[in-house]
Amino acid sequence: MTATTNTYKRKTFVLVILILSTGFVSCSYQFPEEPVSNEGEGLPETFSEFYVLGDTYASGYMDGALYNGGQEYSYANIFGNKLNEIYSEPVFQQAEIAGEMGYNAEASEGEEVLKGKYSLLYRTPLSIYPARNPSEGEQVTEWGGSPDNLKDFSIPGLKSFEVDSNLALVQNAYYNRLGLGSATLLDLIIQRQPTAVLIHLGYQDILNYALNGAAGNANPDPVMIGDSDLTPVSVFENAVNEIINRLLQETQSDIFIANLFNPLQAPYFQTISYALEIEKYSSGYLGEVGSHYTDFNYDVFQYNDVEDGGAPAELDRPRIIVDPMGYPQISPNNRARVIVDEYLNEASLNDGTVIPKWRQLKEGELVLYKTEPQLNESSSLSGIEPLSDAQVLTEPEIEIINQRVAAYNNIIENLVSSNERIHLVDLKSIINAVNEGAYLFNGVRLGMEFNRYGIFSSDGYTLNPRGNAIFTNQLIQAINTTYEAGLQRIDVNAYRGNEIMANYK
Repeated sequence: MTATTNTYKRKTFVLVILILSTGFVSCSYQFPEEPVSNEGEGLPETFSEFYVLGDTYASGYMDGALYNGGQEYSYANIFGNKLNEIYSEPVFQQAEIAGEMGYNAEASEGEEVLKGKYSLLYRTPLSIYPARNPSEGEQVTEWGGSPDNLKDFSIPGLKSFEVDSNLALVQNAYYNRLGLGSATLLDLIIQRQPTAVLIHLGYQDILNYALNGAAGNANPDPVMIGDSDLTPVSVFENAVNEIINRLLQETQSDIFIANLFNPLQAPYFQTISYALEIEKYSSGYLGEVGSHYTDFNYDVFQYNDVEDGGAPAELDRPRIIVDPMGYPQISPNNRARVIVDEYLNEASLNDGTVIPKWRQLKEGELVLYKTEPQLNESSSLSGIEPLSDAQVLTEPEIEIINQRVAAYNNIIENLVSSNERIHLVDLKSIINAVNEGAYLFNGVRLGMEFNRYGIFSSDGYTLNPRGNAIFTNQLIQAINTTYEAGLQRIDVNAYRGNEIMANYK
């Protein structure tokens, strides 16, 4: 028998939004005062010509898929619906997707049956982490509407350098479904001479690299950027500058640019412990793990301390020590998971024995949520079988991502200060406030975890409706500040967070 509950585990005018990130931390979040004027008062008369040019985070992609029940709660569409109410006519239109389950590329990889959006469930009463359970999926189908009436050009997977080039987009099913023809996305926006456009870019230039454990190339050839590669800073800067300059020169719109929160703050990266949990792994399991590495540790000892006087200190290889009776509070590393670390130096003994690049995780290194199905006592993964490079983010990889996000944000900040028509929408600080437990809305504290008060959807990296609602309010705040307008904030608590099923008897 399956029971559904909302319980959760303890455990801890072009309007351009280029969504990029760094790690500003606020002790508390101060909401702006509510406008005293009427809804819509102060907006330019032509504000009804509002367009969106955005990536995954503007599209309403959530729960691992683009589906109708998620798309309607994109923050672009939440704001667009507010405009429809203000003008008493449908001034904003997105290309509605028909599917109720969507297509989940992550869950469908290597599967014969298409998978759809995730839901969250606890498999057993003792489960520590909720499982991401995919539904039956659907193919991405063509949109039946007219592109002439389209105001929302948000496309899951869109990278900054693809806005003014269609070459890479021909393989993007979400782009192809719109039937936009040969013109670039930027050309289409400019041709329509909008008075307000939301451009939400940059996050996708980092996201897939992070989701795949930094297995891609951090500095690829600019003409050979793969799906899981990081976009080089120079490519991102050139793309963003081209977008901004053309919009400034070829339209009369204002430009609002948003910074990006750090994707590594999301639960996809922060939920699973770097150490084997006390609640899940018995002393017997830990004893087997420790015994498994006896020969490996002897080889490391020979390499570090014996043969040819021992290796130089900077080339020492770490031993793998697992204490069956130890606790993380006393010795944090004595239960740490084992990984393959490609950054370790090559090492071999005089007899030709190659020492594998194995070590234990350090606190602060990140296990990706896609490994959750295999992390249990009946599985050898992360104990006897090391986690692969694509399943974790190590310190050097985390630093690469942090630096790339900071570099993107620096580009945005320079743009904001370069022209009076460019204004900042601060999405970074709102996510940092939530991350620090400092965000309350009408007395309800929102968080980053997988629970009813969390702002991330069940995939662990995109926002749920409640998360999109707080982004909408940041957009409203920026507009009100710029125009001294009277847009009212939306009620964040009226939007759903996450539900978690209990799938056991």
